[in-house]
Amino acid sequence: MTSAATPAPEFSPGPHPAALALTAHAARAVARRRVIAAAALLLATVISVSGCAAAKPVAPIIPTTVPSPTSPVVDRAVLEGDAHNTLTTSDDDTVTLVEYADYQCPPCAQISGFVERIANEYDGRITIVVRNFPLEMHDKAVTAARVAEAASRQGKFAEMYAALFSGQQSWKDLPEAEALPIFAGFAADLGLDMTRYAADLASPEVAAVVEKDLADGTLSGVEGTPTIFLNGQRINLWTYEQMKSTIDRVLSE
Repeated sequence: MTSAATPAPEFSPGPHPAALALTAHAARAVARRRVIAAAALLLATVISVSGCAAAKPVAPIIPTTVPSPTSPVVDRAVLEGDAHNTLTTSDDDTVTLVEYADYQCPPCAQISGFVERIANEYDGRITIVVRNFPLEMHDKAVTAARVAEAASRQGKFAEMYAALFSGQQSWKDLPEAEALPIFAGFAADLGLDMTRYAADLASPEVAAVVEKDLADGTLSGVEGTPTIFLNGQRINLWTYEQMKSTIDRVLSE
């Protein structure tokens, strides 16, 4: 009597060595792509946080809500100048915030809304001084600063500050010849005397004001924009919440 033959087990070969090598290569490629993506994200974050840097390299700025204990107090007479451009003023010097800004700088535009909100909420309780620091990397920064100064001479600095930053996308990438009519449109919308605006924009007096701001900023250690000082001490304020909490703390001291 013959017993039934036991079926032979099916043969299931493992992955071919070439396939294994291809799989390992693909895994390494994926890992490399992930590392590159992470590095790109980190770089974008640093650029976003650091603001616009001048030609001289500066260390990345790490957001904080308090001044660094080692941050020197700058000579406020140099830092603030004649403080002719303000968003709000107080009757005393309890809190004075000084912003050095470049109107073509995207991070400056980003925080300008926070600065304006603080100016509105603390109107009369703090002083916010804005000074010009046009960077060479921005081809229309000097002209935009002169536009702000020309508006200031007609009592419309705060309004032009807001217009230049809120409308930055409409002019920052244009040739200057095409940006100038946009600046003039801002001036007309603010009700400026356009003959006087044009004369001030081209005047050596306005040019000298911008140059003085740039020189004072350099003496105060400004290397990029936006740079903010609180009571003479440089401080990194990158959100509305940081600004508010820091100002509240100083006011309560």
